[in-house]
Amino acid sequence: MRHRQEILDAATALLEERGPEGLTMDEVAKRSEFAVGSIYRHFKSKDELVAAVIEDHLGPFFAQVQDLSTAEGTFEELFDRFLSAYAKTVQDTQPVWRALLLLRNDGSNELHAVIPALESMIGYFDALEALIERGQADGVLIEEDPWILVGAIHGMLESFIKRSIFGLEVDFDAATRVVRHAVLRGFRAGETS
Repeated sequence: MRHRQEILDAATALLEERGPEGLTMDEVAKRSEFAVGSIYRHFKSKDELVAAVIEDHLGPFFAQVQDLSTAEGTFEELFDRFLSAYAKTVQDTQPVWRALLLLRNDGSNELHAVIPALESMIGYFDALEALIERGQADGVLIEEDPWILVGAIHGMLESFIKRSIFGLEVDFDAATRVVRHAVLRGFRAGETS
């Protein structure tokens, strides 16, 4: 297990320094000081390695959101905890978010690298949907398709990720405060358009 983590750490460092295009199995082997064959014993391909890096860094956040979707508390309290966890995760895992966005937006076939991590990402979106449905059931949020609200929330948050990972300063306290305000006031039940 220790060797696997050392390989993941080396891959993360390469993603941070060179982006997805600079991540090769040969470079990971050099960085981790393992033979290329050892790398392939743990990961069958670069795609599997990238998916493992994503899961290693973002998996705990995805699990935390799933826990929040069934936790005790008001919608507002749980949403605040979600926003706090999101901001902390982005700050702590910028290279992984950057690699994920670059893979999604580069037009190459490398997007399939994230497919093994999609189950966790889908679980995250399902948990956020459950949290939104809870806010709707409590009469806090507007009765709209929860997936539309999930998309709106995720879009706002992803804009801050993009700013931060490309070197632009982000005040995450202010960013989460604005998203909170937008959701709790703009999505408030009983409001008319």
